[in-house]
Order: sequence, then structure tokens, then C-alpha cells
Amino acid sequence: MTDPDFVSSVHNVPAIRFGFLRRILASADAEAEMVARDPVLMRALAREREIGHSIVSVSRQLAVVVIACLLPFMNFGLDMLYYDALLLLFWGSGVLQTRFRSIGRTWVSVGLILFDIVLITVIALVPNPFEAEMMPAALGYRWNVFNHFFLLLAFAVLCYSWRTVWSLGLAVSAIWLVATALVAIFGHEIPMLTAAAKETARLVGRADLQAFLDLNGVQWSQRFQEIVIFIIVAAALTLKGWRSNQLLFHQARAAAERSNLSRYFSPTIVQRLASQPEALTQPASHEIAVLFADLVGFTELTERMPEGEVLALLRRYYAAIECVVFEHGGTLDKFLGDGVMATFGTPLPGQVDAANAIRAARAIVTAIDEMGEGLHVVVGAHFGRAIVGNVGPDRRLEFAVLGDTVNVASRLETVTRDLSARIVLSDTLVDKALAQGLPQDALAGFVPFPGLMLRGRHASVDVWCLRS
Repeated sequence: MTDPDFVSSVHNVPAIRFGFLRRILASADAEAEMVARDPVLMRALAREREIGHSIVSVSRQLAVVVIACLLPFMNFGLDMLYYDALLLLFWGSGVLQTRFRSIGRTWVSVGLILFDIVLITVIALVPNPFEAEMMPAALGYRWNVFNHFFLLLAFAVLCYSWRTVWSLGLAVSAIWLVATALVAIFGHEIPMLTAAAKETARLVGRADLQAFLDLNGVQWSQRFQEIVIFIIVAAALTLKGWRSNQLLFHQARAAAERSNLSRYFSPTIVQRLASQPEALTQPASHEIAVLFADLVGFTELTERMPEGEVLALLRRYYAAIECVVFEHGGTLDKFLGDGVMATFGTPLPGQVDAANAIRAARAIVTAIDEMGEGLHVVVGAHFGRAIVGNVGPDRRLEFAVLGDTVNVASRLETVTRDLSARIVLSDTLVDKALAQGLPQDALAGFVPFPGLMLRGRHASVDVWCLRS
């Protein structure tokens, strides 16, 4: 939903592009770009402003009704119908703003906002033409109608962006000053009131009181004071709106980052990363457990199934493994066709990573068997040092785990077919897990297989196998 920033030219006025304000205004394009890229954020902002518009619409209508009811008691007479008509115009402007906002006519809404400003100015400064006696045009300043502009500013804070609030402050100031100049030059005056004010000031010995007592005078010093205070309030509200937007966008970015992290890490790890974001930014080397799981005979199985059923089956398979990995504090590194790579101890090492990897290996086999889909999963896992962190160019950063430990774990998963095993664990992983408190019965069914040769490696590896 486009915001009616009706004085968009303010961004091109050199006089106000300085210092902190210049930096604030410069962030407008960045905000617009971020909102355009993020439909969730766009909907959130639209919803927030929709609520604001609803509050303002109801408040505006109530205010009009209350004032219309009070007018007859303030000064009963047919001439008060003039102010009732102006109130009706103000009410109609609000209805039209709601109407055109809902159909996306931004610039019509902008014109109606300007109409509100002009209408309040007319109510304040234009004498009632139906009154029996014409009063001085400057008399309207004595009723402090300018305070109603603060109400308009408060409504703008609820409905529009911080840029609109600032634009509204400038527009009100400009229109009020122009109207004051017109009153001073062309407004109706009663000369005897000026003479009386001058005489009164002379009698009390205070010549400076003449301007205050003269009902024909527009009191420029007071008008400038009103404008200065109004601009200060508008600037404060603008700054508050800008700060609120920055906080909102920061929270949106944080939520998006947490959402991305939750695709790979368990909720517990995500919470830790939220307080330690540097764990991802700088690659580090430490000991971790790496686990590979793969489906055996999946290609033959898919030849007998429609594509839609294959995809649905894979989703259930991935979901089951994801659940197991996250339950055991692991990280989903990547999906490899019908295979999965998971790590334990990334991005931050723990005290029971090796033990968790072995528990997860058994749990994966059990979970896939319980699916009852005819799937047969095998698992290989190893423990050792690896490089952990974001790698790649700035525009394509990717969290990765690199090193010989990854290669060994992959090879162990591959040899499960040769060994007719469901799970193959390196002896290094088992020793580490036992040292971390893994009970001996967690290895029930595993048998040692020393001196296993792996493809691409010169040294043999001692392993433990859980036979099919």
C-alpha cells in the first residue's frame, strides 16, 4: 500500500538536507526497497496502517458529532449552521479519504489531507459571513484554533509514514503563514479597536501591550511561535517514526535470519546463535561429528511410483530425519538427492556431540523403518576436526563444513552396502562418545570391524557396524 507522502519534493530541497535530517531522509529509498523485497513486511506495514486508519476514522467521526452537538449550546443561532456546514465538509473529507485509500488512489488522499489543512485554516481565520456584525478577521486567532492542527498531526502519526508526518508539518506551517499574511493585508478591520488598544496601552504605561490588545492585529510574534513549536513537534514525531521503522526493519531482518537458521539448526541452536551471531561469520576449526544417511534402492522404488507420490515420500523422509537430527542437537547441513548430511557440534561445539551423533544414527534407522514406506536407510558417521563457518563470495555465502572428517563420514556411509550394515561408525567416534558418557548398551548390536580400507585413503580405519 503506497503512502501518501504528499510533499515528496521535500527530498529535493537543499535547505533541509543537512546533518542528521539528511541521513534520515536518505534512508527513505532503502526502506522502500526493503519493503518491496519483503512481502511479509509489506503486509505487516499495510496491516499496521490499516488499523491506524480505522482508529482515526472512528475518532474523527466521534469528534465531529461531539462538536456539532456542542455548537448550539455555545452560541445558539442560525448563523451557527455555517460552522455545521464546515464540520460536515470535514466529516465528508474523512469518509472520502477512507474510500480512496481502499482503492489505492494515493494522490486523491493527498489532496484531501491538504483540504483538511485549508478547511481548519478557514474555520480559524475566515469570519462567519452570516453573522449580523462583521468581526475583525484577526479575531479568529484569539480562539486558539491552531491547536487543532496538533490533532491532525497525531492522526497522521497513526495513519502514515514518518515522511508524511514531516511533510504535514511543513504544509501546515506554509499554509498558516500564507493565510496570516492574507489576513494582515486583506482582512477586515475595525479602526476604533486599534485606537482603543493604543489608548489602553498608553494609560497603563505599557506600549508593548498594544499589539496584544489590538483585535485587528495578527500578532506575528505569536504566529511564528506557533509555527516553531509545531515544526519542533512534527520533527520529534518524525524522528520517533523513523526510529520505530528502523526497529521494525531490524526485527524483520532478525526474524528472517532466524527463519533461515531454523531450516538448518535446531531451535536450541537458533536461540544460541541469536545471542552469538559471530559463530557463523568467522570460519573456525574444531572437533565435530559428521553423519551421512542415504536411502538404498530408492531409484528402483521410484520407477514404480508416480512423480507426485515420489515427492511426497521424500518430504516425509526428510521431515523424519530433520526431526531426529534436531531432537539430538544436530544441524542439517544439506540434502543430497535422497541422502542427508548432518553435523553435531556446529556451529558451536558441545559436550556430548559424539554421543548425540550415535543416538541420532540409531534413531534415524528406527524412524525410517517405522514409516512403513518400504524405505531402507543406511548411515555412516565419523568424529574429527573440521572447518566450520560461512564460505563463498559475499553474494553467495553458504554455511559449510569442510575437511577430511566429512570425507571419511561419507565413505563410511558408502561402505555400508559392502558390509551389509545399517550403520557404520568410526572407532574414533565411538571412543569419543563413550568418553562423553554414552552408555555401553547404546552400542548394542554393533560389532567391531578393524582395518577397513576406504576409497581414496591410504590408512585403514577401525569401525563398528550394525548389521542388517
